[in-house]
Amino acid sequence: TDGTQPERVLSRKKRQVNREATEYIVEIHILIDHHVWKTFKSIFGSDEEALTELHFYYSHIVIGMDTVFRNIGSPSISVSVRERQKSRSRDGFHRGGIGKDGFLVVAGLAFPSGACRKWKVSLVDDTGLDSWNTAAHELAHSLGASHDNREPGCEIHQKFLMSPHGSVYDLSNVANSYRFSPCTVRQIRTYLESSEAACLRSLQGTGVSQLTGSVRQGARLSLDQVCRLRYPSSPGKLFVHENFIKDPALLCINVYCHREAWGSSAPFRYGLRAPVGTPCGSQKSCNWNGQCTYDSKVPAIDMSCFFGDINSFDKCSIVYRTITKIPSAVIRNRYCNQMKPACCKTLASICS
Repeated sequence: TDGTQPERVLSRKKRQVNREATEYIVEIHILIDHHVWKTFKSIFGSDEEALTELHFYYSHIVIGMDTVFRNIGSPSISVSVRERQKSRSRDGFHRGGIGKDGFLVVAGLAFPSGACRKWKVSLVDDTGLDSWNTAAHELAHSLGASHDNREPGCEIHQKFLMSPHGSVYDLSNVANSYRFSPCTVRQIRTYLESSEAACLRSLQGTGVSQLTGSVRQGARLSLDQVCRLRYPSSPGKLFVHENFIKDPALLCINVYCHREAWGSSAPFRYGLRAPVGTPCGSQKSCNWNGQCTYDSKVPAIDMSCFFGDINSFDKCSIVYRTITKIPSAVIRNRYCNQMKPACCKTLASICS
């Protein structure tokens, strides 16, 4: 940190009860490095705000991991917080390439079936609010799971969570990105029932502190902030793809951002999905299956102006002043019809 706040090591416990009522506990420490702290300071300002947002941010990641393991069904697995510790170490971790020679495509590393071995660690590239996906993927490796391959029902193209590479999703496969394939479930079950998982049958930690258990980051943060968390050095602006204007529900599948000021736009690496709770329609939000479903907490929204002004405030202000000076009602209405799609919020009071 900047000398006033220590790096944080947050401990998680993953509990699993199988058919014989055996309890397996995986104790997980999440290390938040100095660069992440500086990023949150730059985005949210004060130490207090940065700490608050870090709290919600990593709560979201843990809840994402928990959701994936709960979706297994049997054996029933959940992820929860049991302990929080502080570390003043300033090891040289950084938010960059973690592969060999800094290879940027690598999103995470873990030792297969390593949960009870000396090297019971994994390394996850912090890529924003979608990092829960990689964290759950690497934890599954530690619990005996390998990548999906060509086995029926577990093919790579189905894009389950243990696919060997990230992807951009569509309506046909986005739900799979929140689930393990049948092959992964069998591999985890086999590992947990083996002697290799013996250390998971006893609780080592004694802490009881909790992170927020029901945070919905999509309801707390704007999509501009979601973009900034993925690209900290970017302007942090959502790119409103024309497909989203027609159907905001597509935000639950892929999000696009401006990565440079007034520059190019591209989908988040590996296909970021809007975080759970993100409004995607009138009284609708994105859920943990990548679907846009009814949500009573989301207000009724004018769908013709769902994203607000597409153009900048300055441009829309100029358009507003121009229209108010047009004496002819016919010409004024014609100009309104032409400009309202890009400045719907600013022009709402003068363009019916």
